[in-house]
Amino acid sequence: MLNKPWVENITEEDMPNSDLIAVACFCGIETAITLMENYPSGTICIPKRPFKNLRNNYINRNYDGTSFSITKLANTCDISTRQIRRILNLYKL
Repeated sequence: MLNKPWVENITEEDMPNSDLIAVACFCGIETAITLMENYPSGTICIPKRPFKNLRNNYINRNYDGTSFSITKLANTCDISTRQIRRILNLYKL
């Protein structure tokens, strides 16, 4: 963290814009300051569904060929059985 006297008592409200206020709220002020120090003028894009590929790989690995496993995977992943089948069909290709 910056070793400057004006940073000692910094708060979320002291952040220069709403994006960094959000970072400070969710991740902590230290993280927001670290980003400002090490990534100035940078842009960070956060995907809408960041774990989609991980979820799909999980479904493919844990499908055992039964309709029961489709139902179980749908409940575990909070998606429909139809969506599970679509994901499994993607992996068949």
